[in-house]
Amino acid sequence: MKSSLLVIVARFCLYLSVLSCIASIWNVATAEQYKIGVVDAMEVLEQSPQAEQMATELRMEFEERNREIIDMQRLVTDLNERLTNDTLNMNETEVARLDRELYVKGRELQRMEDQYKEDLSFRRNEILTALQDEIIEAIEIVSEQNQFDIVLTGGVNWASSKINMTPLVIEYLKNKLKK
Repeated sequence: MKSSLLVIVARFCLYLSVLSCIASIWNVATAEQYKIGVVDAMEVLEQSPQAEQMATELRMEFEERNREIIDMQRLVTDLNERLTNDTLNMNETEVARLDRELYVKGRELQRMEDQYKEDLSFRRNEILTALQDEIIEAIEIVSEQNQFDIVLTGGVNWASSKINMTPLVIEYLKNKLKK
């Protein structure tokens, strides 16, 4: 989950930084002073209570299916051990039946695991998209409330605390969740 989350957040940050750079280049031509803010989107994503809440919801949503897969894994392991250990005490028909049952259950387990991974990935991406939208909205609202002219969210190696508005965005998200 972390690696796909990082890829999505990286794309999100790159997109916002490009837009921010275009806006700043356009505005450099004028002699006015601008209030610039910087947001570490990764930090917002990691520290927002919404991310924790969504991770918990995802875990709970897939908990039953995960247990079913674990039970099926145990069954396949037990069948395999039985086939390995008890073959000498069985006739050919019993061995063939047990071998076939192991094959069928193994394929069923593989299908369950594949479907689980696919569904989990799809659902995780849905949740991350919703979370990114919520973070973008929070950045926009906090920017307007604090009258920032330009807000950069990516491509910044360092920013002073004077222009770092990450804590403001995190606090906004925390307060929003409490409501």
